[in-house]
This record gives sequence, structure tokens and C-alpha cells, in this order.
Amino acid sequence: MTIKKRFLISYIGGIAIACLSLFSIIGIAFYINTGKVPSPNTLYKTFTQQRSLNPEEELAYIKLREIAKSDPEQLLEPSGELKEMIQTFEHKELGVVVRQDTKICYYSQDLVEKSLVVHFP
Repeated sequence: MTIKKRFLISYIGGIAIACLSLFSIIGIAFYINTGKVPSPNTLYKTFTQQRSLNPEEELAYIKLREIAKSDPEQLLEPSGELKEMIQTFEHKELGVVVRQDTKICYYSQDLVEKSLVVHFP
């Protein structure tokens, strides 16, 4: 066996050991925090779990809900004061999505439409 092959094997082995150690540390940390053995299913549920709204998000939700109750057609094509309100929300880094049934009528520029369709409630 040549020295070149020995170095290659040692580098690959070192990378494999480092990756295994990293995954072990992450798994142990996850187990300590949640009390569950990490699996792809539990990791997915943990990262996609809904959380409660913060005060800014709740205020935006209440304002948009009132508009939806009084004049839902206005939300389909926002203009004027409503557009300014939505832009204010977006400057606070709050994403806005308006959909009618399965059709997305409006969404903030920072959001990805394919991701929105996948995560419809």
C-alpha cells in the first residue's frame, strides 16, 4: 500500500469520526432537552411545531381578521391604506399570506410559494 493511499484512508477516517462525533453530540443534546430519542420523525415534529403569537404578530392578525370580516374582497388585491399596512407588517419582518381556498392571492416577497403550498393548514 502506498503512502498516498494511507493518507487518503486516514483523512477519510478522520472526517468520518468527526461527523459521527458531531451527530452523537447533537443526539445527546436533543435527548437531554426533550427527553426523547431523536429520529427524523421527532426532529421534523419539533422543528415544525406551531408556537404562540408574539404581541406584534397578534396585533397584525387582529387587524387583518377585522378587514377579512368586513370586506374580504379588499384582501384579494390590496391597495391604498391596506397595502401600506401590509408593508408596515413586512418591515417588522412579519410575513403576510392571503389565500382563497387553495389559491394564494398575495404573499410577502420573503416567502416562497412552494413552501406555503406544502404547509397549508
